[in-house]
Amino acid sequence: MKVITVCGSYKFKKETVDIAEKLTLKGNCVLMPNELSKSNKDDYS
Repeated sequence: MKVITVCGSYKFKKETVDIAEKLTLKGNCVLMPNELSKSNKDDYS
């Protein structure tokens, strides 16, 4: 088992989640940021 950190732009959220899921299903421990709870990403800047 490997510990893998996955980070990416909010623009690629779906792809980031898909990659993390695949790595997890292969038996890895995947760390990634929590999903943003605000619907408008500009609220965070």
